[in-house]
Amino acid sequence: MRVLIESHPVFKRVGADLFMDKEISLLQALCGIEFEILLLNGEILNVSTLNNEIINPNETKTLKGKGMPIFKDPTKFGNLYIHFKVVFPKVGELTQDQLILLSKVSISV
Repeated sequence: MRVLIESHPVFKRVGADLFMDKEISLLQALCGIEFEILLLNGEILNVSTLNNEIINPNETKTLKGKGMPIFKDPTKFGNLYIHFKVVFPKVGELTQDQLILLSKVSISV
């Protein structure tokens, strides 16, 4: 018997772990984000950043136990990995006023 596993539009499965990409704006990366994920079991998972948390480009967050059931032990679950793709403004998208406001923001590293 052969089992064909179809690809999913949101998740990629590796063992019991699930991987997904999430595009966010630069503003969301700097100021915070809140969104929902519809898991494969129908559960809606609310995801949000912590206060003052900045998401870096290509950062991955791990949500432990939100993946698929582990083979031969359905009481344990793999992890869900969310890979954030930060979308930066394109040349010409920001107005001169917006650029002036951004230049006034002082961030010390």
